[in-house]
Amino acid sequence: MSESAALTRWLTASAAVQQRNWDAAVACLAHDCEWTLVPTGLRLSGTDAIRGFMQAGMAAGDRAPPEVKSAFGTDTDGVFEYISRGVATTSVGDFATSLSARSSSPLAVEASPGYRYEFHVCFLFRLNEAGLIAEVREYFAAPPPVG
Repeated sequence: MSESAALTRWLTASAAVQQRNWDAAVACLAHDCEWTLVPTGLRLSGTDAIRGFMQAGMAAGDRAPPEVKSAFGTDTDGVFEYISRGVATTSVGDFATSLSARSSSPLAVEASPGYRYEFHVCFLFRLNEAGLIAEVREYFAAPPPVG
C-alpha cells in the first residue's frame, strides 16, 4: 500500500522533529502555515513560530518514540493520531504555560521534573498547491502526569 501525498509529507516532518532536525521539519511547511492548538486556542503563524513551538515541545521531556494509533491521508488532507509518552524535564512547566497562553482554562499539567507523562494527540492537516503543509489543527488530551 502506498502512502498519500499528505501522509508522506506529515511523516517526513514528524521524523525530522523526532531527530530534532528543525530545518528539515519546517521545510515541510508552507512559509505561512497556520497551526492551531484547538483545546487552548493558541494559534501559531509561520515557520519561525512553529519551529520555536516544536523545539520547546521536544525540550519539555525525554520522549519515547510515538505510538501511532491511526494515520490517513489523501493528496491534500490527512489525519495523524498518536500517543506521546516521556519523562518531564525542568522546562515542562514553561511549555505547558505556553500551550495554555490563550485559554481561559489552563492545562492541568503541573509536572515536576522526572514525572512520566502521556498525551493523546490528533492532527488534522492540509497541504497547499505546492504540496507543503499549510494548515494544522491539533487536538490533545492532557491528563495529569502518570507518576
